Amino acid sequence: MGTKIIEIIGATEKEVKERKFNIFIAISLGNKWFNKENLKEYITWALKYSKSEKLLIIIADKLHVINQEVRDGYSPKRSMNRARKAGDKIETIVKEIISTLPKNKQLGIEILRWDDVINSPNYESIINLFYEEFNKNFEFKNFILKIVKKNIEKSDKIYNEKEIEKLAQYVLNELPIFLRGMEWKGIIYNLHPYPKFTIINELVKGMQNKKLFKNLYSKLDRHKSITVKLIIF
Repeated sequence: MGTKIIEIIGATEKEVKERKFNIFIAISLGNKWFNKENLKEYITWALKYSKSEKLLIIIADKLHVINQEVRDGYSPKRSMNRARKAGDKIETIVKEIISTLPKNKQLGIEILRWDDVINSPNYESIINLFYEEFNKNFEFKNFILKIVKKNIEKSDKIYNEKEIEKLAQYVLNELPIFLRGMEWKGIIYNLHPYPKFTIINELVKGMQNKKLFKNLYSKLDRHKSITVKLIIF
């Protein structure tokens, strides 16, 4: 198995390979692509190219509660329990992978859950900006809803307007790290690989290039996240 860069938003391949960015891997619990084999390849790649030889692995467990409630129809309590257990399972897999690495590599890896993201510097103020924009800017709201509708278009379930707006919370809550990365213990982690680009990547690219929602983007700080479409072959 190997990895290959297909596309990059926000930087060049030369910059990535010159290790100019600190890398984080964000794991969506609803994406079955994140199995042990693929995660091992991603972790190996990230350690090779991360600027500080540090790596964040973010498990989006609390975000998954939204999908559990809306898409699977579970109660809030059961959704939280299922998301937590799914997060525990993927964390165990990640720890097994890390245990096979040289000790000096292991020391540079931290595993975070979504609560850590929520409590990271500037996340709250930025997410508030996105929700405010969603509630008052019809064009921005429609773009976010378009992302949601694309994500559910192959589902057999028919979603009502309230459910679609609930699913929009997932997109809004992950948008801060897609746009600006994440600060953790004084380090800015600002590059993340993902196996597939979607409409949310179009939004990120458009905002970073100041072609979409310029006023909103101007309110964010100077940090910018780099996205790498990284496939495994």
